[in-house]
Amino acid sequence: MSQKMASVQLSHPSMGSVKAMPAMTALALLGFAVVPNYICLLLLAIPLGLGAGAVDAGINNYVAQHCEPRHMNWLHCFWGLGATVGPYVMAACLARLYFRLRSAIISSALEVAESIAVRRAACSAQRDSHRAP
Repeated sequence: MSQKMASVQLSHPSMGSVKAMPAMTALALLGFAVVPNYICLLLLAIPLGLGAGAVDAGINNYVAQHCEPRHMNWLHCFWGLGATVGPYVMAACLARLYFRLRSAIISSALEVAESIAVRRAACSAQRDSHRAP
């Protein structure tokens, strides 16, 4: 019984868990900006990895269910492009900034992106609920 409930919960996450994962990622990055020592940095890497992995899995799941296969291919294509080019762009832009300021800027940008994504998801869910019979 509990295994069946877990599978239902995983296949249909609540809006709270959908909002929590990007927020957890952004807060972990914000923690990187104010961390006092290396051990705390390592501990913050745990929620960072969990949040980033959950966001990645959620986006893949959404695209797989709501889009055509070619959209999934484009998603992965641009993920690879961003993973390759992104570090060079960030290094060029932030080369002269202090480490804590860089982390604060990056986490703030992710928090803004997360809030936009959650609002769009909520609007999409509301639109879909109005279309349902």
